[in-house]
Amino acid sequence: MCTYNRKHLLGRALEALFNQNFPRDEYEIVLVDDGSTDGTGEFVRTLKPPCKLEYIYQPNSGLAHGRNQGIRHANGHIILFIDDDIVASSNLLAEHVKTH
Repeated sequence: MCTYNRKHLLGRALEALFNQNFPRDEYEIVLVDDGSTDGTGEFVRTLKPPCKLEYIYQPNSGLAHGRNQGIRHANGHIILFIDDDIVASSNLLAEHVKTH
């Protein structure tokens, strides 16, 4: 997930990903902050996620660069891009993995 100055939306999006009906030790969230100046980094550091959450800050470089950064830091074999304004249903990850 990439974000840029959208802290006001990010909490809901992350909360939905934290509450997936998928084993929490089988997925990770890689969050790339594309140069936010709205306190996004401070907000993320206050979170207590139930799954692995990796926060990466990069100087503003755009969405494509941010997604590539996320891919480089991901540990899994399946990658799902999701935007910071999407509130995922609780079965998103389970259904996505099922299609593979």
